[in-house]
Amino acid sequence: MKASFVNTHFVDAQFHRQHSQLLHRHKEVIELLYVIAGCGRYIVSEREYYVQAGDLIICNANTLHGEALLREHEMQSYCSVLTNLQVPSLPPNALIGKKCDPVVTLTLNKSPVEHIYSALHFLNTQKEKYQEECELLANTLLNIVYKEVTGRNIVHRSDNRKSEELIQRITEYLDEHYMEDISLQELASLFHLDYYYLAHFFKAKTNVSPLKYVIQRRIGEAQNLLMNSETQISEIGEKMGFYDSSYFSTMFKKYVGIAPSQYRKHFSNKNIL
Repeated sequence: MKASFVNTHFVDAQFHRQHSQLLHRHKEVIELLYVIAGCGRYIVSEREYYVQAGDLIICNANTLHGEALLREHEMQSYCSVLTNLQVPSLPPNALIGKKCDPVVTLTLNKSPVEHIYSALHFLNTQKEKYQEECELLANTLLNIVYKEVTGRNIVHRSDNRKSEELIQRITEYLDEHYMEDISLQELASLFHLDYYYLAHFFKAKTNVSPLKYVIQRRIGEAQNLLMNSETQISEIGEKMGFYDSSYFSTMFKKYVGIAPSQYRKHFSNKNIL
């Protein structure tokens, strides 16, 4: 099995605690997030997981994921980003099926995985010089994780309750239209619900209102672009529906804790362990 290496990031406990990575998704890459120390709460496909040191989280392409807002995060993590992965019978850039548990607790392979992440992060600061070595390390990591996954075959229990199906339909709609202007009344009308009921129902299931969920999605995608692209900050704000750059900066700082420029600087691959 082989994929193409894109990037890797290290985030320390203080940064996790102060600046949560909000919900976002990637169209053409897969992320392998490893918790090297501490613990926290992480969301994958609208489901929240408690994760701790030794846990590896698989985030397939087109899968919504991010840290749970308003939760305590005391973890350090590495994240490896890959593309051009093709596993038989799965969509491009997917390592597991939709019903498989995305959180894998490493035991025997914990030490080698941590050494691989550390080396990969270090060499990635000079990626032009060590591109081939980064590719080899990233693919070694990928194959170790794949063996862990295929050896366990853990799946979620099925849940057909109507309320769970409804919240999934609503969040899927918001995930597809989060860059559009969406009013609560329009959303309620789409799902044939009273808007007052929808607001309370959604908040009870997700801990945020529908409109705050939309803002968090926008900020989460902006974080992703700041980390992994060279797109101008003002252009990122416009892409996410913030047509006033100062308002974008204000909202970003409100949810993340620092300005977009500071966030980009932190992930400029100069933060070596």
